[in-house]
Amino acid sequence: MHSISKAIGTKDIESVSYESVPDEWKEFLNINLKMKTSVLFKDHEPPEDAEDPEEEAKKLKFPWHCKKGFLGN
Repeated sequence: MHSISKAIGTKDIESVSYESVPDEWKEFLNINLKMKTSVLFKDHEPPEDAEDPEEEAKKLKFPWHCKKGFLGN
């Protein structure tokens, strides 16, 4: 949390225990996500008739912009 607040927030953080949150807000603080990777993130295979399969494979790799993740970048 500190890294996120420092990078894109006000740098102010207030820690609150889950038990101190009013019951009517607890439902909104929980999240139950079921996620699946999109095919857009997968590297594609070069065609069998490619002149230089290794070079073609490099071109077909997904272009990651934040390889280290949200906090690492």
